[in-house]
Amino acid sequence: MAEGLGYAEIGRRLERPASTIMREVTRNGEHDARPAPRSRPNSSLSPLGEMIYQTRARNRSSAV
Repeated sequence: MAEGLGYAEIGRRLERPASTIMREVTRNGEHDARPAPRSRPNSSLSPLGEMIYQTRARNRSSAV
């Protein structure tokens, strides 16, 4: 999303169907009303969760 990638391309990179990516982005929100966490969570993230975490971290750093 932040890099201009569509659901299908993200799905190919993560070896997941585009519908799964769309559902997860819809559920988790591309732009969430809650602030992103300041530090990495202790639990391990799925590949999609990691991508969302990194995107939010980049957005935070560029918004300052």
